[in-house]
Amino acid sequence: MKFIVLFVTISLISCNPNATDTNPYADTPNPTSVNTEASMQLEQRIQMIIDSSTIYISDPHSTFNITAHTEATTQELVHFINNQQTNPENIKGLEKNAIFENISTYSYGYWSGGTRGFITYSILTVQKDNRFYAANISSEIEARFDSIIPLNDSLFLLLGGDKAYSSAYAHIAYMVKITDTIDIHYPAFINRPFLNFYNGAYTYNQHTKQLMFQREIRERIDEVFTYPDKYRHYANDSVSSVKLYEMIRGIRYDETKSFVLQFNGKHFERLDAKNEAYL
Repeated sequence: MKFIVLFVTISLISCNPNATDTNPYADTPNPTSVNTEASMQLEQRIQMIIDSSTIYISDPHSTFNITAHTEATTQELVHFINNQQTNPENIKGLEKNAIFENISTYSYGYWSGGTRGFITYSILTVQKDNRFYAANISSEIEARFDSIIPLNDSLFLLLGGDKAYSSAYAHIAYMVKITDTIDIHYPAFINRPFLNFYNGAYTYNQHTKQLMFQREIRERIDEVFTYPDKYRHYANDSVSSVKLYEMIRGIRYDETKSFVLQFNGKHFERLDAKNEAYL
């Protein structure tokens, strides 16, 4: 069965703007015959992102849109890996952040020039039958993922984060489903694939299958799930926002600044109240 990747965007930008997109896995190219010119162009675009701060330093009035350029380049990067079957380790400018068996995360990014600091764009790759496949995690949330935790044969938890603003750091718990597809929209937390909380740390206990977040500061969890800067388009889902509030708050959140969720084999759910006593 061919390995197909689910993308967030409707269409991807090819390294050749005049090329037309068809099924990227029909007549899959031989991994040994990589398009060298396209690879060099992609690496140049990545390097421009890495060096973008010098563009603004040399020309404070530059109209170069680094956000649009990085988003388009990340789409091209994923498209290139899927079409050329290129080992992402061979693409200059990418940093490997985490690996579990045949699954890896890679990232790159740029300095925002403001309190946001460094903004990280991540992709997830899977190696299968000596071929490589990728998905654009940054199309959902910007973060660097340094842990890949297997939950079962197809579900994997990514833990990481990124600077949010000033002294706030966003901590992300993101679940992906990997079968014959890479599903980056899997509804692990009610109807969302990820949780985003500030200033704390996640831990996952493989024995109890519990995900815990211990924070330094409280957040208005009756409101936080509706913040577009934290949940993007998912923030528009008011029903899931209410359900997430009820699930996260539990019985001792206000006292402990913490929450614990239970993995039930398909998604995360609230612990039974009697199990929250140890917090």
